[in-house]
Amino acid sequence: MKKVFIKLTAEEAIAAKKEFLSAQVNMLELLKRLKAYKNLRRRELLLKEKIKMKVPLIRQGQKEIEHIFPIEAMTVEDNLGGIPTKTLIKKLPTREEFQEIQDNKNIEAQLQEIKEKLAQFG
Repeated sequence: MKKVFIKLTAEEAIAAKKEFLSAQVNMLELLKRLKAYKNLRRRELLLKEKIKMKVPLIRQGQKEIEHIFPIEAMTVEDNLGGIPTKTLIKKLPTREEFQEIQDNKNIEAQLQEIKEKLAQFG
């Protein structure tokens, strides 16, 4: 193998060294970003595993809440992922219905007060 020498001026040699050093810097920054990406990806996978572990607990809590609140059920057809299913949609009382319930309670309380006053007089 023959060795070939190229004569460079001082300016060309300095420019070549600068380019070589900047390439090294770029490569190191790329490695640093790649490590950061790997760490973030690992963290993401750990968080996804934690979420998978908590989903059954959340579903159980949801079922408990559904049993507590007064709800009305109606069926609606869903098309999730191309698979037709029937889902129960729970309906909470509307603001007007809730206001009616509150008004009925107020009326009951007022009736009770009037009856108590009548009892005091009679």
